Amino acid sequence: MMKYLDPNLGKPLPEKNYAEDCDFTATNIWNAIDIFCLAHALGWFGKALILRDYWFCWILSIAFEFAEYSLQHQLANFAECWWDHWILDVLICNWLGTYLVLMLLAVFLAAELNPFYLKTLLWMEPDHPFVIARLAGVFLCALPAVRELYQYVSDPRKAVRMGQHVWLLLATIGTELLAITKWSRGQFSEPLPLKVRWAWTLGGALLVLYPIVQFGIPSARRYLRRESRKLKKT
Repeated sequence: MMKYLDPNLGKPLPEKNYAEDCDFTATNIWNAIDIFCLAHALGWFGKALILRDYWFCWILSIAFEFAEYSLQHQLANFAECWWDHWILDVLICNWLGTYLVLMLLAVFLAAELNPFYLKTLLWMEPDHPFVIARLAGVFLCALPAVRELYQYVSDPRKAVRMGQHVWLLLATIGTELLAITKWSRGQFSEPLPLKVRWAWTLGGALLVLYPIVQFGIPSARRYLRRESRKLKKT
């Protein structure tokens, strides 16, 4: 269907390798600076504008680099040099976008894998208008959606149901996942590396155990103490 809208689509994308020469030299770093560095900074400018939390943005930024490591056996453009991951992406581009938003929020007091899979499976270049329009649409929808979700979670007595923008964003993400599932059949034949499975299993377990130990157990103890006091009074 998209080929009818743009006849240039429907052609396999050329293979791109960003990890050919990973020597940490000024020449290699300079050659790695391209339009995608600006895209990284602008992308994190938008994410930070939505999330509005410095440390949460840092966590997501680092987590996405680990996701790139985990999925580079499926998406070749995720295979980057170590300094491209951690210096150009995290410490420079992502930090710059986040920092500029925090400066903007301070002045005005105004208090990321589907697109990669979609453009790969649908054979779209990163600068294609459809890709840019998708990012812009999700960004504009996410602005009110995050506010509605925060209101629903923090004050459920007033917000008895999630807002329409939250449902629209969830429906969009769900539709994209269905499209990825459909078009990825037979595309990624290489299995997930064992070390990646163990790393994500361990990370997921820690992610579940930490809030249980930090918040769940103390809350349960306070609840038991209150109940024991009530029983003593009766």
